[in-house]
Amino acid sequence: MCRAGTSLTWIVAILGASQCAGDTLVTPAPDLTQQPTLYVVGYSHLDTQWLWCYPQVIREMIPKTMHEGFAAIEKYPHFILNFSGANRYRMMKEYFPADYERVKQYIAAGRWFPCGSSMEECDANATGAESIIRQVLYGNQYFRREFGQASAEFMLPDCFGFPASLPSLLGHCGLKGFSTQKLTWGSAVGIPFNVGVWEGLDGTKLPAALNALSYNGDIETDLSADPKWIKRIDENGKRSGLYVDYHYYGVGDVGGAPRQVALEGLEKSVAGTGPVRVVSATADRMFVDLPADRLDKLPHYQGDLLLTEHSAGSITSQAYMKRWNHKNELLADAAERAAVLAEWLGGPAYPRQRLLDAWTLVMGGQFHDILPGTSLPKAYEYSWNDELLALNQFASVLDSSVGAIAAGLDTQAKGAALVVYNPLSIDREDVVEARVMLDGAPPKAVQVLGPDGKTVPAQILSAEPGALRILFLARVPAVGFAVYDVQPTEAEPAADAALRVADTGLENARYRVTLDANGDVAGIFDKRANRELLSGPARLAFLYDKPGAWPAWNMDWVDLRRPPVAHVDGPAQIRVVERGPVRVALEIVRDSQNSHFVQTIRLAAGDAGERIEFASTIDWQSREMCLKAVFPLAVANPQATYNWEVGTLQRGNNDPRKYEVPTHGWFDLTGATSDYGVTVLSDCKFGSDKPDDQTLRLTLLRTPGTRGDFLDQATQDWGRHEILYGLAGHQGDWRTAQTDWQALRLSQPPLVFQTAAHPGPLGRQFALLKVNHPRVRVLAVKKAEEGDEVIVRLVELNGQTAKDVRVSLPAPIVAAREVDGQERPVGTANVVNGELVTDFTGYRLRSFALKLGPAPTQLPATKAQPLALTFDRCVTSRDGTATLGGFDGEGRCYPAEMVPTEIAYRGLPFRFGPADGQPNAVTAGGQNLALPAGAFNRVYVLAAASGEREAEFAVDGQPARRTIQDWGGYIGQWDNRIWEGVPADPSYDWPYKLLGVQPAYVRPAPVAWFCSHRHAADGQNEPYAYSYVFAYAFDLPAGAKRLTLPNDPKIAVFAATAAFDGGAGTYPAQPLLDELKRDALPLPRIAPHGGKFTDNTLITLERPLFGGAGVLRYTLDGSEPTPNSPEYMAPVRLYTDTVVKARFFENQGPGGTVAEAHFQVQDTTAPQIQDVVAFTWSPEVSLLFSEELERSSAENTENYEVSGGLKLQSVTLAPDGRRVNLLLSAAPTDTDCGLTVSGVRDLAPAGNAVAKVSRKIAGLRPVVHAAQEVLDGAGDGVELPLGEGAPTRATDPWTINAWLWVDEQPGDFTIIAGFGSGHGPLGTERYLTKFPHGFHFWGSNVDVPAGVKLETGRWQMLTATFDGGVLKLFQDGRELVSTEITLADAEPVAKLGPPPAWSYGHRVAGKVAGFTLWSRALPPASVAALHRLGPEATIP
Repeated sequence: MCRAGTSLTWIVAILGASQCAGDTLVTPAPDLTQQPTLYVVGYSHLDTQWLWCYPQVIREMIPKTMHEGFAAIEKYPHFILNFSGANRYRMMKEYFPADYERVKQYIAAGRWFPCGSSMEECDANATGAESIIRQVLYGNQYFRREFGQASAEFMLPDCFGFPASLPSLLGHCGLKGFSTQKLTWGSAVGIPFNVGVWEGLDGTKLPAALNALSYNGDIETDLSADPKWIKRIDENGKRSGLYVDYHYYGVGDVGGAPRQVALEGLEKSVAGTGPVRVVSATADRMFVDLPADRLDKLPHYQGDLLLTEHSAGSITSQAYMKRWNHKNELLADAAERAAVLAEWLGGPAYPRQRLLDAWTLVMGGQFHDILPGTSLPKAYEYSWNDELLALNQFASVLDSSVGAIAAGLDTQAKGAALVVYNPLSIDREDVVEARVMLDGAPPKAVQVLGPDGKTVPAQILSAEPGALRILFLARVPAVGFAVYDVQPTEAEPAADAALRVADTGLENARYRVTLDANGDVAGIFDKRANRELLSGPARLAFLYDKPGAWPAWNMDWVDLRRPPVAHVDGPAQIRVVERGPVRVALEIVRDSQNSHFVQTIRLAAGDAGERIEFASTIDWQSREMCLKAVFPLAVANPQATYNWEVGTLQRGNNDPRKYEVPTHGWFDLTGATSDYGVTVLSDCKFGSDKPDDQTLRLTLLRTPGTRGDFLDQATQDWGRHEILYGLAGHQGDWRTAQTDWQALRLSQPPLVFQTAAHPGPLGRQFALLKVNHPRVRVLAVKKAEEGDEVIVRLVELNGQTAKDVRVSLPAPIVAAREVDGQERPVGTANVVNGELVTDFTGYRLRSFALKLGPAPTQLPATKAQPLALTFDRCVTSRDGTATLGGFDGEGRCYPAEMVPTEIAYRGLPFRFGPADGQPNAVTAGGQNLALPAGAFNRVYVLAAASGEREAEFAVDGQPARRTIQDWGGYIGQWDNRIWEGVPADPSYDWPYKLLGVQPAYVRPAPVAWFCSHRHAADGQNEPYAYSYVFAYAFDLPAGAKRLTLPNDPKIAVFAATAAFDGGAGTYPAQPLLDELKRDALPLPRIAPHGGKFTDNTLITLERPLFGGAGVLRYTLDGSEPTPNSPEYMAPVRLYTDTVVKARFFENQGPGGTVAEAHFQVQDTTAPQIQDVVAFTWSPEVSLLFSEELERSSAENTENYEVSGGLKLQSVTLAPDGRRVNLLLSAAPTDTDCGLTVSGVRDLAPAGNAVAKVSRKIAGLRPVVHAAQEVLDGAGDGVELPLGEGAPTRATDPWTINAWLWVDEQPGDFTIIAGFGSGHGPLGTERYLTKFPHGFHFWGSNVDVPAGVKLETGRWQMLTATFDGGVLKLFQDGRELVSTEITLADAEPVAKLGPPPAWSYGHRVAGKVAGFTLWSRALPPASVAALHRLGPEATIP
């Protein structure tokens, strides 16, 4: 192997003749009309998180990719490594700078290509339209800045479906192509073409390769002469005149370089002499080479590219990941618009870097295994923290920007001054909820005055000393601000005659909502249209959800088409929670399916009353279910409209190919005559379906059942959820009524800030921009990434032409030009009288770079002066440099190479100390910091602590208490499941028991600076172990002279700056991110929760949702459970009236709140015989009863009478109390043999006895029986055809039994014995196998581990039984596991030792004896009887 420098020189020389096309180095394009050409793309696929987490990816997979890539590049001269994701390159740079420099050299030489045009290979279904644009903008921006080049394509090989809007978004970004291989996973529309044009909803035409084959595949033949590729390329050419195709090869999902066989095949193919020219290509090469004048000849497709099953569940899984992603998108948008205005007015400089850092966190979380909800539990700890950290950053930008703008507004008020901010690009009237600080005792009422001095409706929600929670109606201009004056008053607010509420319903000027006794909405009457919205109650429905495979990803048609298994219903506690002139609301509290529901239904006055809102708090602990909000509507249409932000499309009713589909913000059903319709509005929920012409369903939550794999997903999303959705009726269609804006208003309510009262030149309301056309939406307003222009992105909403669209600002636009999503020039733009004037075609997306004239006023300049600090400790270390003590006393430190010398926070400068081993922090020891003289109104301190600390600062002796947050760890988490043991990384199996759920939290301090790692005591990086510095503000009275630090050595101060901050008196009057309150934690659950019963009743207890390790204890006599009460281990059967009490005791902690339920049980039902199992070779007969039996009557031989010449020898009651085993004098034969049972009693106090009942005893015979077979580990094994009556249908019961002898453990993925083809699709197999962790049942992605290893050097009996729903596995007659599974029909053939179904599998070498297949699920006693026969027995 050559040294790197020499080989790179050689590479550059080879490529010297290359020419530059766009951002990439390419050789001259072939004539694709004449020369059949196959572009082969060598690709390394790395899942940044999936079955592993960020730390392992950084420690192992990133360096593996680099080092294997280097070696392959050096050895194989035509190999080009395509590796995507600027986020992964960012990790290279942060953790492996030397290797990163080598990557840069290979990129410059054309041997390594930064493909994909994105920060991450993102999910495309839940990710917002603007986020996808930012993925391209920031991804390629990173590539250009670091490497001087970027890609022209968008690569998503492994995502779970693609929206119809994606071509429009990518085309708007100036990309030339898109590629994937994922449609082979069950595309709902098939694969429209191999190479063609995917057309967006706006008509954008994007070349695409939709069948690139597996990214984990090899090149095993000379592709230039491969008949398969010759045929594909020829077919493409005949369709389009372009003889071209596109082929991934490579490795996944852990990175690395393609395997040797692939690289050798590449070299052979490139040098091949067949009819196909093979080009070793960058990912964008084919798209660059496609002749633009021939694209219309390619096959075209317009619409979604969803995966039937694999898209369905991932639209909803991991609800809070999706919620926080969407909340970040909204908050980022609001912050950017405000920051643009603040800077233009002379406020803080637009914080590009802080916004980019926050967006980077968000885009990392959009990775296609994170946002869809399919990664390990541990992965979400990292990703939740990233989401909350991003929210923290966006909130900080928004807070400082609004503060600066408020300083210019006229906020003079007699009461409390509130500034209301509307980020949307329409004027609006909406409800504002605010927590207002007021002096004095809480008043009886408030009077709120608008910007015009007129009173607006207002009401108090709650009061506490010094603060009120209020509602009021506010009118705010588009992308604008308005000032409201909240004054206390003793006068009751005037009632709104149209707003009414009672326990049975609520009403406003537009709607009358009626509830039924279950707490469901029974009717919604649209008073304006004089018609009913609903055709039946709007309910919350539970649907069975247990996919055959891939639980977090998939939802199965067989489950979704079933009727609901239950609904959230009574008994309901209903109460009025809001009654006033602004809004009325009813709260409905219910429990169902082990989950707790608090639903609030709200109607408002004014324009806000055009929608009905449903706000729910759900403590979710249901299993194997999804929850849907069901709306049976009074309009009908086989087609409904779904929103993709950049375009809408029509979809039909559910069918087997497309039955759970995504939408953004809303979906609509308008009647076939278009006279009336209903729009379903959704905040952070994306999944939906349409069972029939009249019903829409919004998917809210799902916890799928599992079938042996991904067992952690069996409890996914357990925790507390806040969910908001709504309905809006409309006359005519949704376009006429503009109900899409109602969805945007629901998701982005007005933001409100309390501020100091003062005059201001901007007046009492002010707006950044206005669009004259209500059907053109402003998608984004931001500063350009380069230069001083402002980017305004707009999209047409109706799918219709919009003429003379005008964008205006408070001052004239000086100049404008059109740009693409990457902010590259597209063309000129028309400015008329200081306004941008343009036209739109339907759904068109356009971006403009505007040069603004001077603002109408300039705010006073911010004044800042850093404080002089005497540093006394070093809290940083260099890579590889060991330290003692460090920051936390254990040697851990901030990474010196990442700490900047200066940062900006709120537009203010903060200087950090020196990084190289010198003191750079102040240990808080009560020091006095001198404050500079001058007009400063605030001092900001950047600090952190080792462990969270309560600290007392002082300003001129006046105490100021702050909580100084820990320098590391997480700043927040959603409800996090606690597991027994430490899950491995990576985790391919999940043997860990769920112990509880740690309640969610968020730490509120603004993060001034952060880094994604810290240093251990030895100087080594601790990857993805964050280090933070927080910002704390202290108001300064005039003439303040000193700031006194706390006396706490665990607190370190890094910098401090005194400032005149115009926004210092402004703060949010509502939370800008989720507060995650967990003040009302749920009780243990008793199911059913009491009632009257005429038969014995089985109850189950569930520990409370939140809490750590501990035990659940209970009593049945009405006494309070104590630590000595029985521990709940299994369901308890009740036979008499009982008071059940349950209480959870945490380990070494006090007991929790007691749950209580009352049962009235009068058991008058006798046991029933459910099953009789007997064999012609065994004298044992097994009876299964419907309930547990009283032992003495069950084992009394006089209660049984046997006919047919046989005698009863003994009777034994099995441990389960329901199965009775009879021992006869001989085995039953084919002649008539009967059994009569009477007098057997149950456990009821009265002892309900079986009346005389008779059953026939028929000896079972196996469907197939094979004698001993010796298998040598080669060949095709033994096939045994199955005749008629074989249990091959999906729900047929069966038992597979086989004796096995092996001298050593078989290789992994070895098929031992069973039936089915041995290589069929989902659910068609029934085989006993050896998998990595031992004995396993394999059903083709219906896989169940037995939890034991195979024995060696002796005979062992392996058994699987299936009763149509439940699979049981046995070893040597001992039951090991029982679980529900779903199967498909199987082929009628049994096999012993067949070839493996996997390329990496093995064949069994050993002996198989006594193989039998039965058409019944044999009971455990019968399995034990088979074991007693031994392997040599002959079964008749």
